[in-house]
Amino acid sequence: KEVFEEAAVAATKARLYKFPTNWRFIYFMFILLGNKLKFHFKQLFMSESWQIARYENSLEDMNHSTTLKCTYISPSNSEIYFADPFIWPNSNIKKLLFEYFSYQENCGKIAWSNFDGSEFKLLDFGVNSHLSYPFCFTFQNEVYCIPEQAEANCVSLYKIDEKGAVIKWKNLIENFAARDTTLIFYDQKWWLFCTKANYFDNAALFIFYSENLETPFVPHQNNPVKVDIRNARPAGNFFIKNNNLFRPAQNSAAHYGHKVNINKIITLNASEFKEEIIDIIDPKQFGNYTGIHHISS
Repeated sequence: KEVFEEAAVAATKARLYKFPTNWRFIYFMFILLGNKLKFHFKQLFMSESWQIARYENSLEDMNHSTTLKCTYISPSNSEIYFADPFIWPNSNIKKLLFEYFSYQENCGKIAWSNFDGSEFKLLDFGVNSHLSYPFCFTFQNEVYCIPEQAEANCVSLYKIDEKGAVIKWKNLIENFAARDTTLIFYDQKWWLFCTKANYFDNAALFIFYSENLETPFVPHQNNPVKVDIRNARPAGNFFIKNNNLFRPAQNSAAHYGHKVNINKIITLNASEFKEEIIDIIDPKQFGNYTGIHHISS
């Protein structure tokens, strides 16, 4: 015998969705086509112009100020731009690693300079493909760098000395075209975060991990761990505060590199991942800018 009880009808003001009609789907296709045409128009007739800004105060001050006074250390024109800056991890040396992009060569290279933009130098990574996002860190008193080189279809680790000499150390991941690889040693493991070229580049987050840098990196059981164009692609190095781990991520919902979210990691292990947004950095805080790619602190 089955017993059924009457339940109160749930009241909601949320919009109720249903399968789209043919006309609704055609309308959606026109929207996609329009966005595609806008993208290629900008690609053909407009140039991106990224700059490197240096802000002296704390991240908390940045997040609670509407206007920020920054020092811009790179040129802004239609021929070249500097982007993707990372602070040299040895505090005794005040240098930046960054992407140097030339429209004439249509290729990115890795360079370094002082904080004021002087002593500019292109670094030789021994490859001819596009390089960007030179994430760097120290390990056993040596400086390592993982530049983005999705065209090579691997994640490679390099050593860099204080004179700028570069030596390839090893490949961390084979047959994977990673975007914006960002590494952190946390809870006795190396964790590698990235997105993947030609697979929702700005929306699908992948995680790999390893007990040490000598052994192969293993993919997370739930890769991609999240698909969200508003909060997936890495946007600079992690930081730890009050025993909590924080991850900057790009919000590219409006366009690529629009805003940066600061996420607090709630759960991170081989089978689970969860984070929540605790703050947002808006490009308008810096002036009349339309995007902010990442932060390095």
